[in-house]
Amino acid sequence: MLTIITLLVIQFIALAALKQLEYLPIIGIYQIIEKRSILMTKKQSWQKFKDCGLLWWVNSMLHLLGWALTIEYADDGETIIECYPQRIKYRGFHAKDSTNCFINVTKYLKDNINDLYEEALLTDDESAEFDEENE
Repeated sequence: MLTIITLLVIQFIALAALKQLEYLPIIGIYQIIEKRSILMTKKQSWQKFKDCGLLWWVNSMLHLLGWALTIEYADDGETIIECYPQRIKYRGFHAKDSTNCFINVTKYLKDNINDLYEEALLTDDESAEFDEENE
């Protein structure tokens, strides 16, 4: 037991030295939160995810396993109120739907390729700067 505690303390100190952590006192115990995982993300809407074709793309893969992300709309037919995983019995999409979604995904890639490429090249130091600029 003492060995486990010692290893945890060493890991805590090492990560603190690398400035990768934030400390939150909780009932006398420190909880470790990795800043990078929080800062390198930006919440998006389900509507945007759907409109750029990524919902279709993800569901194309999930269909193989009998799953899909399902969107539930409000009575107006436009407002998304929920998205959840669901077991399905069908596989794939109609050709016309797939063609439209391929166009949407390709347009998303065309419109965002420079940003996607630059983000892929970020080092840890650069990603920290990127995080600060996009908060």
